Amino acid sequence: IASLGESIKDLTVNNATSADEAAIQTVLDAVEEVLEAENIPEDEKAALIDLQNRAKALLKVIADAVAAINTEDIRNVADKNETNIKLDDKADLKKARTALEEALEEYQGNYTDQEQTVIRKEIERLTKAIETIEQTEAVIAAIAALPKSVEPDLEEATEYFLQVLDGLDYLHNVEIEQPDQNGVIHKVKGIVHRDIKPENMLIKNTDGKRVIKISDFGLSKSYELAGYSGITNGEVAGSRKYCSKRQFSDYYKYVGPQDDVFSAAASYYEMITGKCVRDREKYKDLNFAILAGSLVPVREANPHIPQALAEVIDSVLQEESLGSESQFTTAKELKEKIKDALDIR
Repeated sequence: IASLGESIKDLTVNNATSADEAAIQTVLDAVEEVLEAENIPEDEKAALIDLQNRAKALLKVIADAVAAINTEDIRNVADKNETNIKLDDKADLKKARTALEEALEEYQGNYTDQEQTVIRKEIERLTKAIETIEQTEAVIAAIAALPKSVEPDLEEATEYFLQVLDGLDYLHNVEIEQPDQNGVIHKVKGIVHRDIKPENMLIKNTDGKRVIKISDFGLSKSYELAGYSGITNGEVAGSRKYCSKRQFSDYYKYVGPQDDVFSAAASYYEMITGKCVRDREKYKDLNFAILAGSLVPVREANPHIPQALAEVIDSVLQEESLGSESQFTTAKELKEKIKDALDIR
């Protein structure tokens, strides 16, 4: 009896952990085996039963601690994190976090150091997910609180757009080395982005000034080697809301700087009018609107836009209907035309 009790003498319901479970079970099995023997003195039998009850209590608290961090509420959000949650998950995430916090508070001594670290990381994961939802809810609430009609800020939009045109001018003229489908390296001039849109215009605060960065070059390529890389198979790609009719067609892999300029102008159009450049009233299906070449003049979308600026944007957007031999407006030219139209020096 003394030997059996010695191995677990320092364990209590406040400090027994899963690391002790095997030793406690061994003691319990041995005690129950001894209790099956006959002619055990009553005082020894009482001591064995006391040890048996103690071992059972220790095993129970360990099992309860494990169960406390493996509830259905916790399992339901096991794969949820700040990247894949929905707004509706908030209540479930909070329930799971509360369950883990209560388990850690009630059974802290019954978890190993490693288990406590895992639990705290889980609480942190759930907290981040909840905070992401709450931030999203705050944005939604802020948007809902906005006036139903907000006049676009022409000055701010133009400031951003001129920076985008600077970026495109650089891209369309930069010299790079590019392999063709046979692995032969060519020195070529110019990259076409092929997915210019507001979402790919990132705003960075630098020394108190807002700087626009063009992002997401997943569809970009050298336009001088169009058709020679063996990579692009001619499928339509890019964001239809901002792409030119040419980019939307089977001619996709041959798009050039003029198509980036169109997408940039379509983005600027949306910034200053709050509407899509295509005639969505006449064509509910955006695909049909693109194929029909339907473009709504700037001042029809927003009559407050200066006439000179509207004419510049309309003329650039109309270039998608010109033949392949026509002269298209470059990013640099468009920037100068806009500055002239708004008398920016």
